[in-house]
Amino acid sequence: MNKVILIAGASFLAFVAAGCGSGDVLKGEGCKGNLAPVKLVIESPRNLTLGFQEVTPIQVRVLNLDDTPAADREVSFSLSSPNGGSAMAEATKKSGADGRLSSNLTSGNDLVSFNVVVSEVTAESQSVAVVVDGVYRGELKVRFQYSGLIPLQEVSVRVHEGSLNCAVIDAVHPPSSVASGVVASPASIASFTTLVDGQLYTVTASALGRTGEVAATGCAVAPAIVGRGSVTVTVNLNLFPERFVGTYDFRTKLHTNQAFPGSTGAVIDELGGFFLDPANVIATELVTLLADQLGWTPADVERALAFGWISYATLVADPVLPTDADHDSQVIDDAVQWAILDQMPGWVNNALTVGGDLTELMRNLTVGGDLKILTASSSGAVTGHWSWSDFLFMWRYGLGCDLPDTCCGRHRYSGDQIGLTPISADFTGTLTRRTSTTAIEYDMLVPEHRLSIEYGRLAWFAFENLMLPAITGHNNLPDAIASLFGCDPANPTVCGCARVGAWVDDFTGQPGLGAGVCTLAVTAISEQLEASVVGMRSSGTDTTYFMMGIEAVLSDADLDLRTDKLTGGVSGKLYVEGTTGDFTGDLYGDIQRRACAKDATCTSYEACRAGLDVLDDCEGRLVCMPRVGDRVAGQNCSAASQCKTGVCLGTGVNATCFTTCDQSGDCPNSLACGQNAVTVTVTTAPPVTLQANACGR
Repeated sequence: MNKVILIAGASFLAFVAAGCGSGDVLKGEGCKGNLAPVKLVIESPRNLTLGFQEVTPIQVRVLNLDDTPAADREVSFSLSSPNGGSAMAEATKKSGADGRLSSNLTSGNDLVSFNVVVSEVTAESQSVAVVVDGVYRGELKVRFQYSGLIPLQEVSVRVHEGSLNCAVIDAVHPPSSVASGVVASPASIASFTTLVDGQLYTVTASALGRTGEVAATGCAVAPAIVGRGSVTVTVNLNLFPERFVGTYDFRTKLHTNQAFPGSTGAVIDELGGFFLDPANVIATELVTLLADQLGWTPADVERALAFGWISYATLVADPVLPTDADHDSQVIDDAVQWAILDQMPGWVNNALTVGGDLTELMRNLTVGGDLKILTASSSGAVTGHWSWSDFLFMWRYGLGCDLPDTCCGRHRYSGDQIGLTPISADFTGTLTRRTSTTAIEYDMLVPEHRLSIEYGRLAWFAFENLMLPAITGHNNLPDAIASLFGCDPANPTVCGCARVGAWVDDFTGQPGLGAGVCTLAVTAISEQLEASVVGMRSSGTDTTYFMMGIEAVLSDADLDLRTDKLTGGVSGKLYVEGTTGDFTGDLYGDIQRRACAKDATCTSYEACRAGLDVLDDCEGRLVCMPRVGDRVAGQNCSAASQCKTGVCLGTGVNATCFTTCDQSGDCPNSLACGQNAVTVTVTTAPPVTLQANACGR
């Protein structure tokens, strides 16, 4: 009796504790009022195999015992342990009008098996067996090894499945990838975090140079991925080969002081001799022409003139005159010098070195043109062609040049202006990489090859267009020679050949003869000198030709994988009728650049910048060159390196970057284009400036 009472009492306490009242049913975990029994049906698969972090619905239907839907019945979801961090989206959920409900299961990151237990207070619990069989994932870090001089940017990185053959893979156009990314520079680290445990991957990379084109690539097979860990691979970035093919503007100053053998040397001596000792040339020509006119032999004319001069100099002149003052065993030139040339016009005092100046022009000739590298093999063999089309003469007389001013007195002419036959030649050579940690340089060696240079025509052009007008006021040699004779001090209206004629008539005793002979002499001297000089050529025959070779350094100064600077020298020989003479020369070249008046003319990586002219390094020019910094007009600067053009104008807080323009629409930051608004310093030694349009306020 007591035992029964105790059991009943315990049941009652449980009933009350579960919240049950009259008419309620106590079952399972608690009391749910007047609930009819139901059953649970799992509508989703009862056995699941999931990967890591995979989401799948657990679908349940609640049915009454007569298989009709049981609505609004609360169903619970629980996971057995261990479950590897898997979780249900809702722990409890009520059935809908059709008795259905669903809650999502998200698997964890561990390999594990567990059960999803589905329960309802009046129903028998059901379970879903779950196996998490995912793939562990790990991180791959990609570093880059690069020590080249070309600045690189925007490294594109791609990850490919498997261990690929890097020797044959195209890193610019690689096969398909499972992951990719871009980092700012080779100093950056690329990271890929969801790669499969134990898997091998190949990494390819391509980096842009300053031109915005791919400049370097690399490839490496990474270590096997460690799930939930990290591995690192280092990709060596290798630069593309340098590009040598292109057209280079060049200049060379030929030092040919010892290079005029045989008849060519004689012509130069003849030209210089006239201006250094015009009396001897004039006397010789007068003797020859007088002999023709008188029917005498030259020796008879020379003896007659000599007798007259010696008689006058020793017997009449007071004081007595030296009959052979220049000690050349000739006396007629002394007569000409005393009687005629001592009364020469004033310009002669400054110009008797004109012969030396002209030969200096010929012996230190600056020429320019274009040099084309047409092909370049991987072994360093090159072929090319160069043409000489421009000429720079230095003639300072009459221009008031200061002695230290090396830029004064420069005169530039094209070959067409001079009337030259085009000068060009094909060449072959070799390029060899120089060992350097600071520059990209190649030794360029071009063996001697034949060229045609019309030295005589060059010299005569310079003589008539530069020298004679500046010195004599005459632009042709006959008038200049005639002006040497000056005017008779006793009769100032008698000048030139009229004066010489009177002197010749007096000495020969043949009235009316001298003036005509003088005119003929002047013409003969002029024609002879012109024919001799213009006739000088260094080409054309088997015994007379000009050979030149190149020994220089070709460099990539712009650091854009294209060579652009040529510095060094030339050397060779002049072969004239079996005799030879050596010469040397300076050589400078710059890749042919686009002339510009605004940045829009240039490519995206360039700016319209001030630089030196190639032929005349005392002249500035505006050309497209790689930009220096990234700032433009309207932006302040404290250093030239901050500006695209490499020019910072002004000082202090008001300093701004220089940007040139053609019109205001070319200017950034709503600035206006000022015409010839600024003076840009191109170099300081020698001082070269450029007047340029500039954007400003």
